Amino acid sequence: MSNNSNLADMTLREHMLLGLAGEWRRVYDHLARQLEREFQGWQQAGNRPETLAVSQWRVQQVASFLEYRVSQTLNSLGELHAGYQAFVARYQGASSELERRQHSLDYAAELGQSRRGLRADRRAWTAGWTPRLRDRYRRKVSEQERLLTFCVHRLNANICFFIGQFTQARERSASLEAISNNALMERLLTSKLDHRATLAGLSLMSGLLEVSDGKFGRYIEPQLLQYCYRLCNDPGQPVWLQVQALDVITWLDSSAALDIVQERFNRGETGDQIFFRARALKVLTTVQAQADAQDLFRQACTDTSEHVRQSLVRLLPVLERALGQQLIDLLLEQEQCDRVRARVLQVLPVLVESDLCPPAQALARVTAELTPDGPGLVARAAFEVLVALGQAGALSGAQLTEVAGVLTRLNLQHQDTAIRRAAAQARERLWASQHTLAQWPKFQLLESLDWQQRSRLRLQHNASDEELGRFFASQAGDSFGYDVRRRGARLSLTSGSRYQFRTWRFLHEFRTSASDKRQNYNHTKGRVFHGHLQAPAWHLAELSQTTVPGEAVHMAEDGDWRPYLPLVDQVLSALDQGWPTRPVDIYTPEGITRIHRRGDCSPGCGLAA
Repeated sequence: MSNNSNLADMTLREHMLLGLAGEWRRVYDHLARQLEREFQGWQQAGNRPETLAVSQWRVQQVASFLEYRVSQTLNSLGELHAGYQAFVARYQGASSELERRQHSLDYAAELGQSRRGLRADRRAWTAGWTPRLRDRYRRKVSEQERLLTFCVHRLNANICFFIGQFTQARERSASLEAISNNALMERLLTSKLDHRATLAGLSLMSGLLEVSDGKFGRYIEPQLLQYCYRLCNDPGQPVWLQVQALDVITWLDSSAALDIVQERFNRGETGDQIFFRARALKVLTTVQAQADAQDLFRQACTDTSEHVRQSLVRLLPVLERALGQQLIDLLLEQEQCDRVRARVLQVLPVLVESDLCPPAQALARVTAELTPDGPGLVARAAFEVLVALGQAGALSGAQLTEVAGVLTRLNLQHQDTAIRRAAAQARERLWASQHTLAQWPKFQLLESLDWQQRSRLRLQHNASDEELGRFFASQAGDSFGYDVRRRGARLSLTSGSRYQFRTWRFLHEFRTSASDKRQNYNHTKGRVFHGHLQAPAWHLAELSQTTVPGEAVHMAEDGDWRPYLPLVDQVLSALDQGWPTRPVDIYTPEGITRIHRRGDCSPGCGLAA
């Protein structure tokens, strides 16, 4: 038995929602409540053996109830189909309008219409009223099929939970034999149902095969396996049904599954078949040790579909180390698509973390892609990988120095301005991840600051203004920026900037009022900065130029706005700090912009930047 006590003490509601993520729990909560009420009336009290734990007895009872409920729902669907066919036959055989009306009202009552509803139907009935009954019938069928799909998935989750948590390896054969119900599975696969219900039935078989490591296959009847063969080899079936059937076949007959996938790859068909090939690669990870499966993975490196090749890259963390390294080499040598090459680089940190790729080898592969004329998409992916490796502590001091040199060279030499700026940003993020400030818990909370939220900190490290500004600039990537005032070791910072009345904005609004401006915004207010150390946000800017001057505007050729150029409000805020004025430093990954009195560096008066 597992030592995970929080799983063993699950409530009935949790069993009914087992295997669902948080958002899907809210979606299906009403069905779980319905099944919970039905279970309370179905269960038989007092039958629990004294030697059996309550948690184990509960999951057994829930699984038995769900199996019963699946069977009952299948019966209800059969009755609905038979009832509709009988109604159509009676309606078409009626000899008068009055008889057709009576047959329609009788069938409406059979579908559950209330007396009040029947009276309304009787008043509204016309010769063209029959499609309404067909819609009611289809709605009843869809509701039952939705309930059926939900019950089958919950049955799958609870049985697998029981086998994994409450059975030992030597006991599983007896447990699998006890829970095998080929008649029910055959009904799920062969009945005329929605594809989602059939998919749930196949998922049930796959789940039992996976949790038992294939041992459940000895209890599956041959006709079920033959049905999976037909389903998987029929390109006219929905892709997800084909893939789920392939998963079952892989557990029961891996050679046949490999032959099926090999044939599909040899065809190289387009359309929905690219999704089958992509999903088939994931299914084959369970038999990746076989030579034929490894040949298929190598063949996928040259597949005509970019989607298939990207799907192969996503599977690299679950492949054996030698095979994964070989596939990476093949992809980087032969791949011409920038998106696939970028995907290969993005998976490298996961491989390093899982000890599937040495850090030095990953670093060499990333830096090889960073050339002055390289594609921007690959370069951006490489920057993210380098930062991830540095933050994970996978790089030594010498390697960090080497990476900083590569990024600086790209910042100076790359032909694309946006990539030059991205290289500078990556270099600063990498530097900040190794700084002592990054290890201080209070600085780690900076990312959670909301807009205009204030915070006060006391430094525990003797950091200079340049170090502080550089660190804040590296943290401003996806934030609102930081407005910082420093007095010795005390810091007062604001996330973003405050908004107050600005005279120049009032005058501009008075002179250029227009009805097409944003109506939910006070245009007489502008930004006010109080700090002498400012780190603007990297990406927070207008996508198009506004009628009010002084706003940050996204520059497509730069890949972002230009935070190193002071805004009008930043210059005015530098004048509002009282006398004597102090220089205001704007820190960005590109460097430091200083707003100061002209007299501080040359004779004269005014401000300079």
